[in-house]
Amino acid sequence: MEIKLATLIKRRKITDYILYSLIIAAGIALDQLTKLLTVKYLGLYDTVPIIDGVIHFTHSTNDGCAFGMLDDVPYVFNTISILVIAVMMLALYFGHIQNRLTAIASAMIVSGG
Repeated sequence: MEIKLATLIKRRKITDYILYSLIIAAGIALDQLTKLLTVKYLGLYDTVPIIDGVIHFTHSTNDGCAFGMLDDVPYVFNTISILVIAVMMLALYFGHIQNRLTAIASAMIVSGG
């Protein structure tokens, strides 16, 4: 049984590629900007109320997975993150995510990876 590459790749409009690329780039830029501002203006464990009593922005670190577990093997999490992001980008750009809202949400997830 022969599978042609063209059948695996679904057609998208060029504007979709541009939109998803812009969302990913903007998400990465915002992520890096907030990290830079946090390190520059907040001391470790300092907090700033966004909505007092409800939402606070706090500077903390997490070197491992949940609650700092396995902090001595970061390469495992980096590898898993890279693989998941690669799969999501392939699905996004090859058109396997059909719903536009789901595709936009996937682009946002990739940008925060």
